[in-house]
Amino acid sequence: MSQEGLRQSTGTTNTLEQEMAMFGDSTQATRIQKKRKSKMSVVSFESTAAGASRDLGVLFSKFGDMLTEMAAVDTAERKELENHLQEAQSLQASLKEDKKKLKQSLVQISETL
Repeated sequence: MSQEGLRQSTGTTNTLEQEMAMFGDSTQATRIQKKRKSKMSVVSFESTAAGASRDLGVLFSKFGDMLTEMAAVDTAERKELENHLQEAQSLQASLKEDKKKLKQSLVQISETL
């Protein structure tokens, strides 16, 4: 990160050279600069984590909505299949009854011949 970016994000106007002049020690000034960078990276991580948390919340919400919609579609399709099954069973019963009547008619015809 540039010195200007560091100054803007930490609210300080001291450059590394100025801090070296203040403390008279380059290692002390370097430590201060590293602490500031560390604090900025923690803030950056926290903001990134918060953004990721929001995004995950949105994704889970959409996923839940999708599952609800799929369950509704599955229920509708199941009811439709049950109706088709009931209609097929009714048709089967009707055909069995017709077959039985046809047999009886054939038996009567054969008896009269």
